[in-house]
Amino acid sequence: MLADDQRGVSWRSRQRTAATKPLDDQGSTLIKVNPAQFKVPRPATKHVYVIATREQVQALTDAMPPNLALGVLLAGTLGLRQGEVLGLQHRDIELDASPALLHVRRSAKEVSENGHKVSILGETKTPSSKRDIEVSAPLAGKIREHLATYVDKKPTALLFTGVRTRGTIGDYD
Repeated sequence: MLADDQRGVSWRSRQRTAATKPLDDQGSTLIKVNPAQFKVPRPATKHVYVIATREQVQALTDAMPPNLALGVLLAGTLGLRQGEVLGLQHRDIELDASPALLHVRRSAKEVSENGHKVSILGETKTPSSKRDIEVSAPLAGKIREHLATYVDKKPTALLFTGVRTRGTIGDYD
């Protein structure tokens, strides 16, 4: 039976009161310990990371078109993401520094614009993805060759461009 002051009060109203005012008239809690406390187990990793060997990275590099081969080498040896490689510009390379440096400052991304996929340069995946990476002397030599052969002298020139568009590379290039 409900008390006289509870007649006509909806179930939801009583629930809301219990949730927002969980104290009795004396000011003590109605439930001493939350019965719903439990740890949610973390799911197992969905994938296993496979780290390529030097030989595998070199085999992939050799299989690429010459204008993109350096991109695979940078990703495989320096740990760059695809978007970070495709977002590299001439100004991001300091070959005359000691040691040579590669600056990761932006990332190439695909966005939808008027129903079409468009590649743009944007922020890196996370703020901590912006970083400076030391480049070994042998890799610096390959970068120097690539710059001389495929990249315009302008500071904002992309290191890797589409063959047809000469712009950022997307799935369609």
